[in-house]
Amino acid sequence: ALLESAKQKVERQLAEATAEKQSLQQKLAALETEKQDKLAAAAAEKLALTGKFTTEAKERQALATRLAAAEAAQQEMLTKLTAADAAQRALQTKLDASQTEQKAAIAKLAASEAEKTDLTTKLAAAGVEKQALTAKLDAVIISTPQPSLQADAGRQQAGQDNALQQASTDEITRLKSRLADAEARKPLAIDFAKEPLRQAYAIGVSMGEEVLQLLSTRASQGVKTSKDTVLQGIMDSFSGDIALDEKARNKALFDVSKKVFQNLKKLEQQTLSEGKKYQQNFAKQKGVVLKDGIYSRIDYAGKGKILDSDIVTVTIKETLTDGTVINDMEAEGKVWSQPLKSYPPLFLGPLKRLGNHGAITVVIPPNLAYGSEGKPPKIPPGATMVYTVRIVDATAAEPQAKKP
Repeated sequence: ALLESAKQKVERQLAEATAEKQSLQQKLAALETEKQDKLAAAAAEKLALTGKFTTEAKERQALATRLAAAEAAQQEMLTKLTAADAAQRALQTKLDASQTEQKAAIAKLAASEAEKTDLTTKLAAAGVEKQALTAKLDAVIISTPQPSLQADAGRQQAGQDNALQQASTDEITRLKSRLADAEARKPLAIDFAKEPLRQAYAIGVSMGEEVLQLLSTRASQGVKTSKDTVLQGIMDSFSGDIALDEKARNKALFDVSKKVFQNLKKLEQQTLSEGKKYQQNFAKQKGVVLKDGIYSRIDYAGKGKILDSDIVTVTIKETLTDGTVINDMEAEGKVWSQPLKSYPPLFLGPLKRLGNHGAITVVIPPNLAYGSEGKPPKIPPGATMVYTVRIVDATAAEPQAKKP
């Protein structure tokens, strides 16, 4: 009976354990189901967030593209406005120059008239003197012969009078020549109230400026030219009375071109050699950095970091290695202002080394500057260029207004 009771107790415990096991298995199955449901929900939520992030990224990219386009349009408008201002200033300068030329022409006309009057007076006086000398000489020649001493004196006096007459004749010839020159140089009386005449005069001045620029360029290339002779050639071309035939003119032009070519080659070799020495000496200085073929040395580091989008205003001084100044924006009261990232690569790298109000010296070899052509008449071929760049100010770009 005890054994049977113990057996029943064990069976009861076994049944309870089995029931508990089944209960635990059911709970485990329920937990697994709940886990799978949560994992599925998390995956769905992740997928939804991924899609949302992708959409937002596309929207941000579209906004960035539109922002870049707006900045480009703004920069283009700024460039056009700057060009328009420059054109307006150039026109005003030409107008001022035209008015100055007009005043000079009027003054020159008055001076020419005065010179003509003076020469005419002198010519008339010389003519009267010549007539008096001629009459005196005739009187000596036809006078009755005198004794030998008096005859010698008469001949001597006649010789002196003859010499005076010849001198007077020479003076008259000289005065006539000067009068003719004065007449030739006499400016036209131009009625500038008439538009066609103003246009014609402006064309003439423009052509004259181009000729002077060409002569200046030739002088910088080692070919000195007589302005008076060039002017005579222009006048002969207008009149059609040309002193040299076409073959002679072509040969003269060929000879000039040949001489210019030889001079430029010689000048380029000299300039290249001097520029190379300058670069080598500059590279030895403390703090000089060589990057992308450009040397730069910080003169004043400035303060604060400048972002690519910041509006950076600078002044630039451009010189040759011998110190000859080509352009000096600060001396001319000019500045250059645009986003930092919009500056040319030649200046962008050096500018990124600076903080606000910093200054840097940049040395650019000829192959990255004006090359073998230079920029006549100021910049010779093969020139190494030196730039002093100073940041006047750097300010944050104004945020773009959001569209509704």
